[in-house]
Amino acid sequence: MEENKNEYKATFNKAVLHLKTILIHKWWVFYYCCKVGLIWRGIVHDLSKFSPKEFIPNIKYAKPGISPVELQLKEIGYAPSWIHHFHRNTHHYPYWCWNFDEGTYSIRMPLDDAIELICDMMAANKTYNGKKANLETLITYWNRQKNSSVMHPDTKKFVDTVFNGLYDIHDFMRTGGSTHLLNIYTCHSESDIMNHKMLENVYNNIIKHSKKPIQVKTLDIIYDNKTRVKIEKIKREGI
Repeated sequence: MEENKNEYKATFNKAVLHLKTILIHKWWVFYYCCKVGLIWRGIVHDLSKFSPKEFIPNIKYAKPGISPVELQLKEIGYAPSWIHHFHRNTHHYPYWCWNFDEGTYSIRMPLDDAIELICDMMAANKTYNGKKANLETLITYWNRQKNSSVMHPDTKKFVDTVFNGLYDIHDFMRTGGSTHLLNIYTCHSESDIMNHKMLENVYNNIIKHSKKPIQVKTLDIIYDNKTRVKIEKIKREGI
């Protein structure tokens, strides 16, 4: 028990490590935001991480290659710093969840917030996976998250389309094959996808063909997630 207490104790070295992690992550977010023309968002991204309510608790749980949020969840069952964080940053989909007394509703994220979310996840992949970071690690993380999240279905489809498009680009360049996303949007490289006009077209196309309202009850999303996972299992295992 004493070892556990010491493991999650704030130290100067942990403070340096956590600061370094934040700055590396901010650098990658800025890099991807510049690619899509959201320079200001890249500059101000995650500034709340420097606030005492986020920075100080996260020092205790700072470890290389893993988010302090995951360790807080493991140790105390929830992450106070994360709750503070997503309530102050519109690029996180929980910011767009509300009406909790009525069962909780998830709102479709505005375009630039959804794009910043994509930049954020791509940057997190680089930050926490280091030299091992690639499209495989990004897609693996996203596939694990999307099946359990209560993100609005249109936002989820937008992120899914972009990430699978990037993966398809990788395969296209490697094998010379064609893909669904490439055929629709005539994309031939990562830069063809990672630009604001293209992302806006993808986003607007999804909304145009969507039958979902701007806000969806999260219980309905959870039901859809479980159904999709069950269907995927049947397809994969044939049972």
